[in-house]
Order: sequence, then structure tokens, then C-alpha cells
Amino acid sequence: MATTPAAQRWAAVIGRHEASGLTIRQFAKDNGLNAGTLAWWRSRLRREARMARRPQAFVELEVAPVEQNEGTLSIEPVVLCLDAFDARIVVEQDTDLELVRRLVDALC
Repeated sequence: MATTPAAQRWAAVIGRHEASGLTIRQFAKDNGLNAGTLAWWRSRLRREARMARRPQAFVELEVAPVEQNEGTLSIEPVVLCLDAFDARIVVEQDTDLELVRRLVDALC
């Protein structure tokens, strides 16, 4: 899981910390480490582990204009179904797409 040399080193340190039963602050003090850096690496490595366990899937999404009665074009609402999370996101024409991007990033 830890792919860079730094991540591998910190994964070993995190393993020793967890085995010690000490708080982050005490372990860092005893080992000459910065407690904030230790906490950051622990958070990062846990997040990577969670991401690695999630099923990965790519679904292509195509939004096509639909012609209405008066010959004008509009886009019908799009429903994104995220089966892995049992969630649906409805994206309407005036939806904040940046918000949708952040939401999908957070879920995936």
C-alpha cells in the first residue's frame, strides 16, 4: 500500500506507534518525532488503506441535449447512481458542478 519510500518509512513508524499503546504525543516525544507529522502520516495511510479497500469502477456518463416542443434544446436532469454507497445524485441544469465534483471525489 505505501508506495513511496517516505510512506514506507512512516508506515513502519505508525506500526511501532500502534503496537506501543502510547498516545501520538508521547510516542513522538519518546522517539524524537513531530507529533503533528506523525498524526498526519497516520491519517494519510489510513485514508489510503480505506481507498484501496473500496471497489473501483469507471462509468462513462454522457449527457445529451433533448429537443423540447418548441424546437429549443434543454438538458434533462441526470441521476448518478453510486451503487457502492447506495446513493443517488440528481444533477439538474443549474446544479453547481464543482459541488458535484467535490461530492464524488469525497465518495470515491
